Amino acid sequence: MVMVGSLLVFCTHPTLYHFIEFANISIEITMRETFFA
Repeated sequence: MVMVGSLLVFCTHPTLYHFIEFANISIEITMRETFFA
């Protein structure tokens, strides 16, 4: 269900999709730095 939603967003709003992807990566990096600092 989430994959379908992501594909739908990617087809209709690719810029928004990339922004969300970038935000997720940023959060993931921040989490890693917090845990392994």
